Amino acid sequence: CSVGPMGQGRAQRYSAIGRAMTLAAFLSRQAVVYGPAIIVDEAVHKRVDHHFAFLELDRIREMGTDRAFSIFALVG
Repeated sequence: CSVGPMGQGRAQRYSAIGRAMTLAAFLSRQAVVYGPAIIVDEAVHKRVDHHFAFLELDRIREMGTDRAFSIFALVG
C-alpha cells in the first residue's frame, strides 16, 4: 500500500492506493449484500479472532481473481 500526497499543485490530495485499499473497498461494498457490518477477510480474522467474536458470512471471489476466500462479520 502506498500512502501520501498524490497529484500535482492544487489537485494534490492525501491518498492510499494498492492491493490493501482495493480489498478494503471491495469488502466495504459487501455491506450492500450482508447489511451494515464490519466485514473482514481471512487474514484479519486470523489475527484478531481471539479478541473478538466473528460470524463467517460467505466464501467469495473478487472479480478478476481465481482465489476464493471467507469473509467474516464482527459480532456485538
